[in-house]
Amino acid sequence: MGAAPPLPPPLLTDTVLVMTDGLVEAVNPNGELFGYGRAAEHFAALTDRSAAEVVDGMFEAVEGFLAGNAPQDDITLVAIQSVPPTC
Repeated sequence: MGAAPPLPPPLLTDTVLVMTDGLVEAVNPNGELFGYGRAAEHFAALTDRSAAEVVDGMFEAVEGFLAGNAPQDDITLVAIQSVPPTC
């Protein structure tokens, strides 16, 4: 039995966002949680951006939501992207 054939390169850019619970548990001055739904909406709006821009955009979104409140937990984000080859 031979080796499996190599996988084809991705045709589109795929992005995975890894985050700690501090993002979704961020609380604004009205006592509302940032939540998974709001995180998903912001992430969906950033999917055409680079990994660095996705992370920056998510931090901007939660900072705006906090409206001056300090986060109660750490917020860590990592965006991982696969991009098609350029050659």
